[in-house]
Amino acid sequence: IQNIINKEVKYFRPPYGVTNPNLSKALKNTNLISIGWSLRSLDTTAKGNITKTIKRLEKIKAGNIVLLHDNITEAPEILEKFITIVRAKNLKFMRLDELISIGLM
Repeated sequence: IQNIINKEVKYFRPPYGVTNPNLSKALKNTNLISIGWSLRSLDTTAKGNITKTIKRLEKIKAGNIVLLHDNITEAPEILEKFITIVRAKNLKFMRLDELISIGLM
């Protein structure tokens, strides 16, 4: 990832959000910070019907870290609606380092 974006990677989301002592040790050894999410979209359960996912995303608040996936068919439609929701609530998208620096995380 670092080679593609030409920036140092600082954060790691554990698969399924599962952590253990071995992962903690590996993260420490690689200077990575484990990051979870505060709003799970359930987008992987959409399977052609994104209604439940959109209802979950409507609960977004300032400082939330939202779990979305890019490997599902519905991803573009979900993302488009999510952007509309964020704008309607006068929220803005921020990088993790920005959230951390202003104390929202």
